Amino acid sequence: MKRRVLFAASLLLAGAALGQQGWRDAKGEPVADSGSRRTKDGFAGSLSVVTDADWARKWNTPSTTVPSFHEARDIAKGERVFALIFFANPLPSAQGVVDLRCDIDIVRPDGSAALHQADLPCWHGPIRGPLSNTYLSQPVVEFSGDPPDPVGDWRVRVVLKDSTRQTALPLETSFHLH
Repeated sequence: MKRRVLFAASLLLAGAALGQQGWRDAKGEPVADSGSRRTKDGFAGSLSVVTDADWARKWNTPSTTVPSFHEARDIAKGERVFALIFFANPLPSAQGVVDLRCDIDIVRPDGSAALHQADLPCWHGPIRGPLSNTYLSQPVVEFSGDPPDPVGDWRVRVVLKDSTRQTALPLETSFHLH
C-alpha cells in the first residue's frame, strides 16, 4: 500500500453548507447525519474518499463555485484515491484561533491497521470568512493499493476534534479494493 499524508497549502472555502440544523444539500434541505458526515454542538465534519487526482484544483475555486468530487467506491490496485476531511462552524479561541486535530486510520479488510496517525493538526489559525462555510482540513491522505495488498473493503476512519469546543466527531467511510 502506498500512502502519503499531504498537507494542503492553499485552502479556500466553498459555498455555505451548514445551517443552524446541520449539513444541508445544494437545495438547502437538511441532510441527516451518517457515518461519514456528523454535526455535534454546532460543529460539523465530513469525510470523503475521492478518485479525483485534481481535487486541489477543484477545491481552489471562488467561493461561489461548489466543487464536485467522485466518491471512491470500487477501485483497482494502483488507482489513487484521496481522503478529504471537511469541516464547518469550528469554535475559535478568545484570540480568534481555530485549533482542530485529527486521528486518521486506514483499516485493511482483515481489521489490521494500514495507517494510524494520531493528533495531527487539521487546522490551526484564524478562519477568513464565515465560520459556517465549508472548509477543507490541511491533511489529505493519498492511498493506492499495491499488488500484495488484500482485496476487499477498506475503511477510512477520522476523529475530527475541535479543541476549543472540546467536541470530537468520529467519521468513517469505505471503498472496495479489487
